[in-house]
Amino acid sequence: MSPSILQHLDGLSLQEKILLVEEIWNNISESARTMELTAAQKNALDERMQSSQSGRSWQEIKQDIPNL
Repeated sequence: MSPSILQHLDGLSLQEKILLVEEIWNNISESARTMELTAAQKNALDERMQSSQSGRSWQEIKQDIPNL
């Protein structure tokens, strides 16, 4: 990131910085919708979904945590 951008940020109020971050996040979010996952990423997500569905219930997990 260029130093001039960082210097400009120093002049913004906290509220302005938060609004800027929100705008940046919204822009990233819109761009991400058009991104395609690679085959490896799709496989990793599929594996995680399968492992999470065969896991324990929240009730079972809470019983294993002392003082909860």
